[in-house]
Amino acid sequence: MTLKKTFVAMAAVLLLLLPAGATLATDTLNAVWVHGNVAEAEAPYNLQSTAVRGWGIYFAGKENSFNWFHIPVATPVITESTRVRLDRFFVLFEIIGNAKITDVHVWDGNNRIVYHTGLALSGSHLNIDAYNTFPVSPQISMLWGMDIVVGVQFGLKDSKGNYPTIHFSTAGADFYRTY
Repeated sequence: MTLKKTFVAMAAVLLLLLPAGATLATDTLNAVWVHGNVAEAEAPYNLQSTAVRGWGIYFAGKENSFNWFHIPVATPVITESTRVRLDRFFVLFEIIGNAKITDVHVWDGNNRIVYHTGLALSGSHLNIDAYNTFPVSPQISMLWGMDIVVGVQFGLKDSKGNYPTIHFSTAGADFYRTY
């Protein structure tokens, strides 16, 4: 293969890896991540316990309860005089026992801009994968500040008496700006 063909093939692969709407020449990525320990429960009275660790936060839900968990993400709404667009966001999590994520929303200030409902996410997703990555298409311009909100349905305790638990490790988002 000639050098020119190799370069063309490499460029084609790079274009395939770009998010929808991004271009090589004009877009700049801003990736922002927060530690899972920033997560807060909307209804702490529906929790059996909370445990903060160096690797994340654990929320054990009371049996047959539901809770919303808020994960604020520092949002670079304007970078170099240009408003950024949300391209995708991530929630790295682990479900322990009889629980599932049923909803994932994104709020920009007081505006809900993304929502996924009717989900049934469970298992361990502590590395980026298809179950914890949420593409946003078309990209959405950010105006204020981002809050990822995760709805969790907790079921019954397991046979050993352990309460169903969600562990948040980290969360983040990819923002693009156009020159």
